[in-house]
Amino acid sequence: MRVGAISLILAVALALFLETSAITVPGHYISDTVDISPDESHAIDVTIPVGNTAVLSFYMPSKVTINLAVRSGGDMIGCILDYAEFYRFQHGYCVIATPDDAVDSCVTASDHLMGPTDALVFVHTFSSWHLGDPTTEFILVSNNGLFDMHVGGTVSYSLSVPHVVYSLGRYYRFLLSWMSFDGTLRGPIPVAATVGAMAVVTFGPLVIVAYAAYAGVIAVQMVIFRKYEGKGVKARKTYLLLLLLGVTGAHRYYMGQRRIAVLYLCTCGLLFMGPVADLILLPVYLVKHSFKEHGEPTRVAYYGGKTMTDPLIGLYDAE
Repeated sequence: MRVGAISLILAVALALFLETSAITVPGHYISDTVDISPDESHAIDVTIPVGNTAVLSFYMPSKVTINLAVRSGGDMIGCILDYAEFYRFQHGYCVIATPDDAVDSCVTASDHLMGPTDALVFVHTFSSWHLGDPTTEFILVSNNGLFDMHVGGTVSYSLSVPHVVYSLGRYYRFLLSWMSFDGTLRGPIPVAATVGAMAVVTFGPLVIVAYAAYAGVIAVQMVIFRKYEGKGVKARKTYLLLLLLGVTGAHRYYMGQRRIAVLYLCTCGLLFMGPVADLILLPVYLVKHSFKEHGEPTRVAYYGGKTMTDPLIGLYDAE
């Protein structure tokens, strides 16, 4: 009788222990992390030790499809975490549990916790990428039983952004982590600022090289045409304005072409192509107006007793 009562008490205690442990998983114990690629089905075949968690990460997801089953070892617990929640779990600051059961729960929404169960089959749709939205979502599969657990199945997901944005984000993932898009460190940042920062890091060196080459061409032309002037327009000042403020049309305004200057100002120099075209148009303008005012280019050289205008103009006059 006494032995039976003790056995019953132990059985109830064990059941309560298993029930309690099934809904509370301590943080930090991660046995495996799988980075899922978008737009393709990814096969999952992992063994999760007792008290450990396998992590599936999804970058910029829109819709995630999960089809996992326990092949041996008991039931599993699944949950959905964003970047901030996973960071706290990873460093042991919280546990996987329903918000009502634990004050330090990593899971902020009750429907983001599933189990204990022997199969996770669901489709979860994330909100579109917007201000304050995390760039990375995580699906956690935890083993809080008494034996090692073998889990298999497939997972897949679709992107919430164009693939080019995804590719840039993956390549410069450290940049997004530093910005802490979900507000963990520095607060939410608009998507446009994030994409702009990625573009600067990606194309910045190319822009610097292109601008240096552009400045080199301007420097050469400034030396060649430095003495040409017409209608009060001096070549050196015009070229400096073209180099420093070309997209605003400042050089065109200085040349008296105010309508074109306003057009440059409103269109970023006709989408940056105007200042490039001016490398050809500006010498023509300077030479043309130099002829109009002086009858010949102001820059004259003497060769063997004969007067030769600048060779670039192609004129030759004998005395």
